[in-house]
Amino acid sequence: MKQIFQKLLLLTIVGSIGLLYSCSDDDETPPAAPSLSVSAAIDGGGSLSDGGDVGTGETVTFTVTITAPGGFNTLNVSNGLTATYNRNSQEAEVSEDGTSATVTFSAETPSQAGSITVDFEAVDDDNQTTTDSFSFNVTSPAAKVQTAIILFAPGGEGKTHTFYSISEDMVYSIDDVDATTDPVSGTIDLGYYYGQEANLVSPSVYVSFTGLGDTQYGDANDGLPAWGTRNETKLAETTLTDVTEITTVADVEGAISGIDFTAAGNVMEGLAVGEIYAFETAGGLQGLIRVLSILEGFQVGTDPNDSEVTGNVELEFILAEAAE
Repeated sequence: MKQIFQKLLLLTIVGSIGLLYSCSDDDETPPAAPSLSVSAAIDGGGSLSDGGDVGTGETVTFTVTITAPGGFNTLNVSNGLTATYNRNSQEAEVSEDGTSATVTFSAETPSQAGSITVDFEAVDDDNQTTTDSFSFNVTSPAAKVQTAIILFAPGGEGKTHTFYSISEDMVYSIDDVDATTDPVSGTIDLGYYYGQEANLVSPSVYVSFTGLGDTQYGDANDGLPAWGTRNETKLAETTLTDVTEITTVADVEGAISGIDFTAAGNVMEGLAVGEIYAFETAGGLQGLIRVLSILEGFQVGTDPNDSEVTGNVELEFILAEAAE
């Protein structure tokens, strides 16, 4: 009887020890959940604050700092950007004990203005998570404006400033082009012609449209047909009546978004003061042309580039290109 009691007591003690050990395992405190912080910088432009502004096409570098007592496992990036990084990713710098990590990556902002929010989720080895977000506004840069561009009706034995390079913002005469060995003609986007009315003409059709024939403008050996390049510029009418609110590249792009330049012509006839036209150069540059003034009549006077003579046109160009 005594032996049976001793055996029961021993079993009770062993069971109690097992129960206590089991409870000890269940009550073990898990590591703290991970935490993270996000900072951002614009390449070449300093830091970007949460809610700050950045231009279109800019490169933003994000630095995500993660503390994970349970061991860093994964960083998930979603919403405005989509990416996943783990402890083996090239972008991740992880501490020796695996409890902290810094993930650095870059992304280019879109070409369209708007607000973007990027969500971040850090996950540890125990599948515990924490989240944060970072927002910024993508803004369109100011549009480049070239104003008071005066083009003159052809005359003066090829010495009038009849042609214009939009990209270079320079006016040229036939004589300017002929007198240099530089490939100037490849930069010229428009010519001006005044017959019974004012007209803008692509260099590609200038001779055929103007009918100037075998002159300084039409001589195959020394004139416009001899240019190494005669660019084809597309010209189209718009319904715009005012450009006051068109101040950014996005504004210009929006104003011309409905124009099919593949179907546009190479001549804009009958220019009128206040009218606004659209263009696309052979190089793909797009924008608007506003007619500021026209001195109607035929070219007169001894100086072919005298702004007081009749027959010239004054233009303003608003480009879908960032101002410098």
